[in-house]
Amino acid sequence: GFRFGTSNEFSIWGWQSQKKLKLKQRPLVVMECSVISGSYMGLGYGKEAEELMMRLKQAGQARGGNFALLWHNSHFQNMEDRTLFEKMVLH
Repeated sequence: GFRFGTSNEFSIWGWQSQKKLKLKQRPLVVMECSVISGSYMGLGYGKEAEELMMRLKQAGQARGGNFALLWHNSHFQNMEDRTLFEKMVLH
């Protein structure tokens, strides 16, 4: 979460033009597989995973930021995927 240290949208810097571009970056806050997968945090679909994602969501929103969630379509294989996704999007 907070790869750029913020959840707020910001202008991209143009290295060739040496000025801000019209292009905006919306930082990724949560990627589902980073939390769920055993190859990363390995929290699965339990309460701990849900609470971590919700804390990240609330932390950014409390400071006026966005909640950018990357949820791969390959992670809609079971009801656990769908349930956790809905909790993050609808609450």
